[in-house]
Amino acid sequence: MAPWYKINDRWSVGELYRLELTDYAHEDRCRTGGIDYYDTDRHRTTNRFDLYLRNKSDRLTTTYKLVYKHADAKLFASKHDDYEQALQFDYATGNGRVWVPYVTFGDIGRSATSSQRQLRLRTGILYIYR
Repeated sequence: MAPWYKINDRWSVGELYRLELTDYAHEDRCRTGGIDYYDTDRHRTTNRFDLYLRNKSDRLTTTYKLVYKHADAKLFASKHDDYEQALQFDYATGNGRVWVPYVTFGDIGRSATSSQRQLRLRTGILYIYR
């Protein structure tokens, strides 16, 4: 959950910073067959910046999320930078509006060595306890 700043009754923005530390020391793929799959000695540090823009109407909420990542290892297209973006639609149902089905369309990097990207589709139902 991002800290939200409410612009008006419909629009909000939010941002989030996260430092991700990954340790591959016990990963079987790290050094197999003489190939080193991970650089920086099987550890990775990633700085992640998330930016959110949300529009909320009576029952429908639309959220755009942009994620920029910079790491000491290669993340995308043999570079140390990557980005993701997602567009999510939530619709609160029922009188209590506690059941919220959603669908998310995402644009994510597919490989650390190529510039291929792919669509990520997520669907689900949230239950909001009030």
